Amino acid sequence: MKLAALSGRLSGALVALTLCLTADARERMQELRQLIARLGVRLERVDPLARPRGTRKVEELVLEETLEPVLEAWGGEIAEAEVELVRSFRAGASVVGNAEALQQAVAALIDNGLHWLRQRKKDRRLLVAVGYQGDRPELYVGNNGPTIPIKAVRHIFEPGFSLSENAGLGLPLARDLLGSVGWIIELSQNERGNVRFGLRPGS
Repeated sequence: MKLAALSGRLSGALVALTLCLTADARERMQELRQLIARLGVRLERVDPLARPRGTRKVEELVLEETLEPVLEAWGGEIAEAEVELVRSFRAGASVVGNAEALQQAVAALIDNGLHWLRQRKKDRRLLVAVGYQGDRPELYVGNNGPTIPIKAVRHIFEPGFSLSENAGLGLPLARDLLGSVGWIIELSQNERGNVRFGLRPGS
């Protein structure tokens, strides 16, 4: 099922429920539908969360080839936001994973990064790169937007937690997509305000 189609199903199935919710809850539910539609429009892929656990295809992925459709799909919005895309892939770097889950998780992280980068007046940078932990490739998605407060770090992957007016759904979505195929995501940041998410297969 495509994410855009999933948005339509959510809209229909939740109509009755939303009538009984508070205004704040209705607003957050609407933001969830918009997020799902936004990610789906830019990357028309099957939604891995719609599949029963254990049925997702896991295979050897060349990271640069796998992520190229995502970067291409988001290229217009990245340019419109006057963000410099810093990409660094090691030729042939590959990992075992699910292409759809990885693509959609990275799309969610790019969406999140652009939101915060728009708060900078200039020198906006978005990073998509491959590094190594020992001999194992690790994917990094980061930005030089605002630093996440220390007290908030442990909550950022909790659904509904947000440091802005957004619904706080993008990072939990990325975590769940990756977790559905045995991957993990971790946050790191430095004193210069660079926020970086590390994505890799679980041990």
